[in-house]
Amino acid sequence: MGSKAIEAVIIFLPCAGIPWLHLAYMPEATLLENYQPPTFTIPTVYLKVIIKQNTAIVESKLSFERQSAGNLILNARDMKITDVKIDGASITDYNHEDDKIILENLPDSFVFESKVSINPFENKSLEGLYKSGDILCTQNEAWGFRRITPFLDRPDVLSKYEIRLEADEDTYPRLLA
Repeated sequence: MGSKAIEAVIIFLPCAGIPWLHLAYMPEATLLENYQPPTFTIPTVYLKVIIKQNTAIVESKLSFERQSAGNLILNARDMKITDVKIDGASITDYNHEDDKIILENLPDSFVFESKVSINPFENKSLEGLYKSGDILCTQNEAWGFRRITPFLDRPDVLSKYEIRLEADEDTYPRLLA
């Protein structure tokens, strides 16, 4: 009888105070000889996260700058997309499949806006926004941000962030961004 190998990462969560065996989704490694720079960069990111009783609404505004020819492929995992806009105009002609959003025929410079709902209270992956004990935590390295908002979730896309958190003051008296 053969054995099966499982890739796993052992992480320590200070907010939970215990080590976890992490078996969440892990994208394939990119070897240096196969590296391709991103088609677009994202100079600025604005995020508004509204934490509700059973869900979180994430509104994002991302500025994009083309670096090379090609489509825009955004990572978007475990979220319900309720609105997508390009330069302020709502669009529906995009493909959302296999945890990716594919947008074609885009200008060289534009603003992408989205509104999504995520469920940090049921998120057991320990990636993105999730509940641990009585607090909400985030883990965005290396591929966790794709669980918060559609994004080019790769380590070579560097951006300046502005983040606003909103939540019930009695439930979440302290918010850190």
